[in-house]
Amino acid sequence: MITLDHNNLSENVKHAYNLSEKFNKESRSKITLGSDEHLDVISQNTEVFNQLIGILSLVNNLVEKKFPSDKQEAEELKLALHSLHSSLDLFVNKIKVSDSSYSESVIQLEAETAQIVEYINDINDFILSDEEFISDDFFAE
Repeated sequence: MITLDHNNLSENVKHAYNLSEKFNKESRSKITLGSDEHLDVISQNTEVFNQLIGILSLVNNLVEKKFPSDKQEAEELKLALHSLHSSLDLFVNKIKVSDSSYSESVIQLEAETAQIVEYINDINDFILSDEEFISDDFFAE
């Protein structure tokens, strides 16, 4: 089990990325639907998915609380979040086609991933802006 640091954004992004990549690399053998083996795999995978959802939720909360204050920090975070998003996209697509038993997990993963994409866009807006540092009203409409 991964011990999460509830204050370290970059470490949690790495944890989420590594967990997603680990699942992406696993080979899928043919298992008879409804068999005990299939139910065991669903149980194990659901545990991994829930762990990943928890990490992603923490990452999103940390980005919200600790949005990068300068452009260098924003660039580094943007690259990390892009890598994470790419891995998550593959991850979600893989579980969608592999088994429909994970529909609730897929919905939650897609929601957390959509939030990451929103943060990537916000960070990119900040990087491309003329602002040297972010202000409280930067994202005000």
